[in-house]
Amino acid sequence: MTPTLENVRRYDSALRYQVPSRRPKVEPYLVELDAFNDNGECQCEHFSCRLGPLLRAGLTPEIAFESGLAEVPTWGTLEDCLRCYHIGLARAQFADDVLREIRIRINE
Repeated sequence: MTPTLENVRRYDSALRYQVPSRRPKVEPYLVELDAFNDNGECQCEHFSCRLGPLLRAGLTPEIAFESGLAEVPTWGTLEDCLRCYHIGLARAQFADDVLREIRIRINE
């Protein structure tokens, strides 16, 4: 199953989301959007083994890209090269949630 926004759920706070894996029979990953100075952090293997260590080492997306340690994802921009697919989906759902809440408050 390819995760879509319909499958992304806010977890226990406004900045924590559960995002399904693309692999079947794998529990959803927890994404914390405010981790690593708002880059986000995910429990998936790609983030834990590849992207997280680059962030812990202090690399920025620009430095990681220019040094060949990270690629710009097909779904994003240079700023997203230290974010996994799950973080990208959680950020999109967060934006939808914020816009929905603003719309509700405007109409009150």
